[in-house]
Amino acid sequence: WRELNFRIEDRMARLFKKVFLDNFALYRKFDFEKMRFKRNIFYKKMMIMQEVPSRNRQRLRHKYESLINNAKKNIVIETPYFLPSSRLRKAVINAVQRGVDVVVVAPKHSDVQTVDIIRRHYLGMMHEHGVKIKFFNPANLHAKCMLIDEETFSVTSANFDYRSFQHQHEIALIGKEKKISTLLKQHIDITLNYCEDFDYNKWLERTRFEKFWEWFFLPLRFMMYNNIIYDYSNMNMVKLIDTHSHLYDDSFDEDIDIVINNAIENGVTKIILPAIDSDSFERQKKLSALYSDIFYQMIGVHPTSIKENYHKELDLVYSEIATNTDVYVAIGEVGLDYYWDTTFAHEQQDALKTQIEWANQFQKPVALHIRNAYEDLFKILQKYPVDKRGVLHCFSGSLCDAKQAVDMGYMLGIGGVVTFKKNDLAKIVAEVPLKNILLETDAPYLAPTPYRGKRNQSAYILNIAQTVAEIKNVSLKEVAERTSQNAIEMFGLK
Repeated sequence: WRELNFRIEDRMARLFKKVFLDNFALYRKFDFEKMRFKRNIFYKKMMIMQEVPSRNRQRLRHKYESLINNAKKNIVIETPYFLPSSRLRKAVINAVQRGVDVVVVAPKHSDVQTVDIIRRHYLGMMHEHGVKIKFFNPANLHAKCMLIDEETFSVTSANFDYRSFQHQHEIALIGKEKKISTLLKQHIDITLNYCEDFDYNKWLERTRFEKFWEWFFLPLRFMMYNNIIYDYSNMNMVKLIDTHSHLYDDSFDEDIDIVINNAIENGVTKIILPAIDSDSFERQKKLSALYSDIFYQMIGVHPTSIKENYHKELDLVYSEIATNTDVYVAIGEVGLDYYWDTTFAHEQQDALKTQIEWANQFQKPVALHIRNAYEDLFKILQKYPVDKRGVLHCFSGSLCDAKQAVDMGYMLGIGGVVTFKKNDLAKIVAEVPLKNILLETDAPYLAPTPYRGKRNQSAYILNIAQTVAEIKNVSLKEVAERTSQNAIEMFGLK
């Protein structure tokens, strides 16, 4: 049989290893109904997508439809079994009508005769719409891949077959990586050298007996696997937004891919990266570019970075936001920090006022870092109000401070401290409505219980959300939905 194999090394290999170990841990329990719905795993311009049996969701099929619908020049599909659903057939035919060259490569005879009989029913129709059907003749073809515009690829365990998407556990590596695309193109070119064209005239001359078996098996195809299907598409996975996380910190350099995917598996759909100063701007921008689907950015100068040269730092920030206004969802983190030192208290106040002016100029909310400085903060906010308001990140004030902030239209950022045994934040959370709360981790700092003292990460926001739900005596789902909506509205997230 003609197969397709890749050797994967380094971080991507570690991600696949994690997938396999997680799956093994689940499957060995023989408890599939309770299996957690798997999330996409991102790495640079690629993603690992896992499919679980579902009559409704079928994420991999939807992804294929999207890729095909966005094709511009050409599509090549290699598959052992070619039984596409009506929606996939429609996507392929529409691509041809747009002028895309579509080639489907399948074995002339697969190892399942019934599949070949059912497949035969579709081939002529696809050919009539301009799809080029190629049969691999020397042996059985077992490669499962797709290449679009010689750039976007999918290498997968799934056949181009409705049964794979609806009834089976599958995995696919999808993305844009020049080295993989080039290798895949070479593989496809070799395969095509050993192919023959679909004989449309012979298809038209099928005997009545052959047509009878096609029509006989066609309605029965949906009975295949129905006795073992479980639908995981309705699993109650909450969706969370980490509104404050420093994942560009160098403590994540060795395992950032795993950290991000831990967050995704715990339901985190978006992560906002706050800025510190010029020393971290490039790291922040680089990380955000690698995972643009999940990261959003803030820009600003942290109060502890306000020193003698703070005007230079501010000039860099202004230049950046003036040039790339749409890239940043907020000015932050900015504010006042008198906890360790008040030497530059005046400079911090001046820098905060300046950055509030920018927030109003560019119509952005602010993310405020405040320690032992709430009195000065409220004086500044009353004199220099922020049009779009913002959030008091990692709130550490009193109940009176919390109520004043809420009355002024600000959100409270609630992080890992709320899970600690001895803290006043729980009492404040109990008093403040959910509509005024955002969830955050402030990773790598302030990890929640039971990870206190260890490196924090965005995945742990689930622990914070659970604690808030317990304090307010509501469901985790309600906390997730309300705080996520707060974040979307506050920062204009998409």
